[in-house]
Amino acid sequence: DPDSSSGSTGSTGSTHTSPLTPPTTLTPPTAQQTTPTSTPSSSTPSTTSSSSGGSGGGSGSGTPGTSNSTVSTPNSRRDDQVLADQLEVKDPDIIFNTLWNRLQKERGRRNLRFPKEIIWLMGAPGAGKGTNTPFISEARGISFGSAGTIVMSDLLDSEEARTLKAQGRLVGDQLVLELLLNELLRPCYQEGVIVDGFPRTPLQVQCVTKLKRHMLELRKEFFATPLGPLFRRPGFRVAVLFVPEEVSVQRQLERGRQTRAHNARVRATGEGRLMEERETDFSEEAARERYRIFNLHFNTLKTLRNYFTFHLINANCDLAEVQSRILREFEYQSENEIAVETLDAIQAVPLVADIKRHARQALVRRLDSYQSRQRELFHEVITVLQEEVIPAVQLHAFSGDAIVRSDNSLWTNEVALMMLMDVLSERGYHVTADRQTRRVPVSVDPHTFQITCRTEVSYEFRITFEATALRKQLYTSR
Repeated sequence: DPDSSSGSTGSTGSTHTSPLTPPTTLTPPTAQQTTPTSTPSSSTPSTTSSSSGGSGGGSGSGTPGTSNSTVSTPNSRRDDQVLADQLEVKDPDIIFNTLWNRLQKERGRRNLRFPKEIIWLMGAPGAGKGTNTPFISEARGISFGSAGTIVMSDLLDSEEARTLKAQGRLVGDQLVLELLLNELLRPCYQEGVIVDGFPRTPLQVQCVTKLKRHMLELRKEFFATPLGPLFRRPGFRVAVLFVPEEVSVQRQLERGRQTRAHNARVRATGEGRLMEERETDFSEEAARERYRIFNLHFNTLKTLRNYFTFHLINANCDLAEVQSRILREFEYQSENEIAVETLDAIQAVPLVADIKRHARQALVRRLDSYQSRQRELFHEVITVLQEEVIPAVQLHAFSGDAIVRSDNSLWTNEVALMMLMDVLSERGYHVTADRQTRRVPVSVDPHTFQITCRTEVSYEFRITFEATALRKQLYTSR
């Protein structure tokens, strides 16, 4: 259900929720509270003065200490915001469909080309989101900076946002989503983008799922047309950098101390640049409140587990380990990135991980089978190995790389060739075999000059292994 408390991120309270337990004190408003049946002119916020100079009209006329003028007190502004929240539509279908229809009308469906991959990023305060966002971009092959990351706080402070707010637009879910959709359509994000700070409310979460569904519909519509390559399979991922509350508070306060010390040096020496001083970095109460707000957003975001790939990354460790965990989380996964039709076409080819997983067991079964069912051939292969192959390997012990050529007819038997490779593999060698065929002239017809050739077959084995430590020590000592 839509949650009209989407603007509650600035609220205060003493109740602290655990990192993974959704808060139980929030009650979603009823539809009657959130969906207005009409918007009469009498509901205009009280900050607008009446030209008649009378006492009636605005909804804020009963606020103590206010008058029918253009000056609004803090109390009247709070009343106006409450009224604005009540008037804002909170139905995700209405909000999303209204904006989507507007985009289609203004741009045309063929131009609704969203990024191939969108990573919805959130981080606990002090989890290192600012430090690791460039690393996530690199791990996913996304350009970092203005052409790879959308920071919602910056977007809401953009010139476009200020213009809309100056026109009286509410800074609610609809405006936030409108700004984001228009930003996502910029060509610079086509290969992928990280969206920092969205979604945060249940309504925004539902709008994200609707965006994915509409992008899939666009892909289906244009798939068989010349525009098909421009509508690729969309990939949505959710990434959360997480630390416990106590760690978060400690890191915020430490950041505050470091920032103040740095700025003091800059002011004293005139060298360097001042760093932003966040108020929440200097108060334990404010730091805990900021974590509480993150926890509310996190519990909302967790509902996307049911729809998209969800990465919960424990950032309660040093930077190197955090980045190692990021790499593991964002490891390439074909089922999340390749189009379904393409994936179906290549499914018959086994993954290397599957081959490696079963290779050892299969090798053991084959070796036992050779000994029990083809004992004579098996021992012949072992004898040839000892006489022709191993001596050459021993000569290359310092390099760990030997090439053995053999014209022994035994290897024309494919079973014998398999035995050779299995025995060497079991003994710890890496071996590849190359069958080489050449035509050798035998005679020439003196009348027709036709050349008669015979075919000779030989085998070249490339055998590699770990070089002896002595060679490395000699080079090191030099």
